[in-house]
Amino acid sequence: MHREIVEMSRGAEQSVEEAGPLENLANCVLALSRIVDSEESDRLKSEAKAALARATWIYERQGKSEQARLARAALEGIDSVPDPSTNAKELLRT
Repeated sequence: MHREIVEMSRGAEQSVEEAGPLENLANCVLALSRIVDSEESDRLKSEAKAALARATWIYERQGKSEQARLARAALEGIDSVPDPSTNAKELLRT
């Protein structure tokens, strides 16, 4: 449902108001990626990367350098999000 809301809010202008929901969507799907199987996790991480890449592009285009820097840092950090099997192993150790 979140995806649909973000897609419906997309405008032709690609304004800063569109970038925020893209970042929120990325955070939501990243949270889900931690609790699903590895294949679904990879798909969700890819979706988060696409959303953050678009948000970064919008921020850069609109001259919002600090927001662009933060979105880019989040994008670069996606690969460090542990996969679900790692999370399960950590839970078993505690």
